[in-house]
Amino acid sequence: MHEELLLLYIADVLSGLDHPTIRESVEQSISSFRSLPAPKQAYTEYLLERKPPSDEPARTAIFWKIRLKLIELLQSGLNYDAATALERIEKRKDILLAELVVLYGRLHRHDEALQLLVHDLKDFQGAETYCYSGGTFVDSAKSKDARLASQQELFPRLLSEYLRLESKDDRISQTVSLLDRWGQFFDVELVLKIVPNEWSVSTLQNFLVSALRRLLHEKRQVKLIKSLCLGQNIATRAEWVELVSKEGPFVQTDEAIAVPETTGPTE
Repeated sequence: MHEELLLLYIADVLSGLDHPTIRESVEQSISSFRSLPAPKQAYTEYLLERKPPSDEPARTAIFWKIRLKLIELLQSGLNYDAATALERIEKRKDILLAELVVLYGRLHRHDEALQLLVHDLKDFQGAETYCYSGGTFVDSAKSKDARLASQQELFPRLLSEYLRLESKDDRISQTVSLLDRWGQFFDVELVLKIVPNEWSVSTLQNFLVSALRRLLHEKRQVKLIKSLCLGQNIATRAEWVELVSKEGPFVQTDEAIAVPETTGPTE
């Protein structure tokens, strides 16, 4: 039933956008969000917490109520046909941006989702949440290792998008903020390769210091593990020598096992 409900919501939303007043309201929500100074909440949260103006027409109020239900359903853990939903939503891909991001994530079209979040919406918080959650805004059943692999794949993609921002100020501020907050998901060598050469070392100072500390910690951790393994091997070898001394030697032949007389204790 939720699949039918989803398609009904989509049909109602698409039908509503044919009305100029409703379309203008949606376009206004996009421009208002883009103009907000950073840091700001994710665009999806911005829509779900939308407060309608007191003079909003009844038709527009009903549209927004249906649209918000659609967004909540798309973000739910329910299993639905994302490809079919996307095919219909893309008819108004110019303004149904929140819906597109969720569906792109469901279909693992991460580059398109990040481009939309970063460049079309200027939704930097939403983009970072998208990467941290592994490309989805819902609780994932992924294992810890699979989730980490997704994060290590998506955050570098987001870094590339930040470095393509038109505004130099946004380009620097968002890149530095990303590396400072999520530096554990980045390979230092990769970052140094793709960051512009003209950027000073001081620009990336916090990230570099944190990365070097992390590398030093990992090196010490590996050294400690090796020392513990060495100690365990020595202890195991000592136990083996003691056991052999206690049991005494024996000779195995093709016919039988002959145990020679020994001066040591036998059982």
